[in-house]
Amino acid sequence: MAGNGYFDSTSGVYRAKSVETWDDFQGSSAGDDWDSITTWHGTPVLPLEFEGDVIDYGKSTVLNYLVDVVANAPANVEVRYGESLQSAGGIENYQTVSTTPNQTNILAKKGRYWQFVIQIPETDSAGSAPDEYGLTSFSGELKGEVNIQSNTDLDTSTLSGTVGQRQLELGTEFGTVSSIVATAHSEVASPYVASGYVADGYFVEPVDKVPVITVDKSSTPIVLNIYDTNASGAKVDCVLDAVITGLRAMQTNTAGSIVEAD
Repeated sequence: MAGNGYFDSTSGVYRAKSVETWDDFQGSSAGDDWDSITTWHGTPVLPLEFEGDVIDYGKSTVLNYLVDVVANAPANVEVRYGESLQSAGGIENYQTVSTTPNQTNILAKKGRYWQFVIQIPETDSAGSAPDEYGLTSFSGELKGEVNIQSNTDLDTSTLSGTVGQRQLELGTEFGTVSSIVATAHSEVASPYVASGYVADGYFVEPVDKVPVITVDKSSTPIVLNIYDTNASGAKVDCVLDAVITGLRAMQTNTAGSIVEAD
């Protein structure tokens, strides 16, 4: 653990150091009479920053990262994540997610090693500064539990989008989709015989429609690309079953804590 502040053992709070030193108060309005100085907040070194320990989840997977912050000012959080460690113990080539209070639609990320950095900025979102900056506590949690949404006998022609490129609507419990397994139903066209004709050979052979589905998870909303392999890859609609797994969206509250969305 590391940071740019100090731990006040009397109050149990991690506080910002001051820019001034004791020598800066010599010759001030207080003179050299140190007994006349009853408080000394000074000018805090900001942002106040504290780094938590690196967490090893044990495997690389898509996770939600939740942080509970208790401080006397709204906090920003930097989330670091990666796949390997440096020899010194830090996360190697880590990526980051930076959050601020009252932020929505925060998405899960994939990694094995994680670290949370709490930052108390110079002012809060309203532009005011607290009398004394301090971080009382914080805790982090990694969650990999997924929600599951099943769609049975879904006719893609009822979805938004165009033929062969349909938008899959998700429930409100999804923020980040882990996987989508979509299986098209087989469809066989009925043979056609013209009414009143009995001549041999005057009919149409039944032709199967064989849809193939690819999923574009990077789009919002998610797009199902549907092609008929029996018609040179023509775009088509179909009836399908789909199982979607994913993690709940995250958001921050007014304190800056990262929580799962309702």
